[in-house]
Amino acid sequence: MSFDWNTYFALAEELNTSSITGVEPLEHKLRSAVSRSYYALFNLFKIKLESDRFFFPKKDPHVFLTDTLKGHYGQKGGKIAGSIERFRKDRNDADYDANAEYKQDWVNTKITLMKQTVDRELPKLRANE
Repeated sequence: MSFDWNTYFALAEELNTSSITGVEPLEHKLRSAVSRSYYALFNLFKIKLESDRFFFPKKDPHVFLTDTLKGHYGQKGGKIAGSIERFRKDRNDADYDANAEYKQDWVNTKITLMKQTVDRELPKLRANE
């Protein structure tokens, strides 16, 4: 049985929730929530492209994903690629930018947008539209 990448969305939501009402979750949890959400989105789109017979290189798979969406999935693929690139920047900031600040509402919005991108766009995605 293969890993269900959607569980990363559930983990992100859990990390973005405080156990104490009215208290922000700790920053490391907020950062991890952004990162896990991105990897759920990335891997679910990767699986779709692999099912369409695209083979991901070991080097720069994130760039390969967005370039393939732009080049082989028409205007819709280009739009999705733009969203994924912005989400990747958010993930990079969460993982590497010590000066970036995170608030629960912003993180919740990012999780929601990434989930919506998967839920709304992935089922309709067709190569060479």
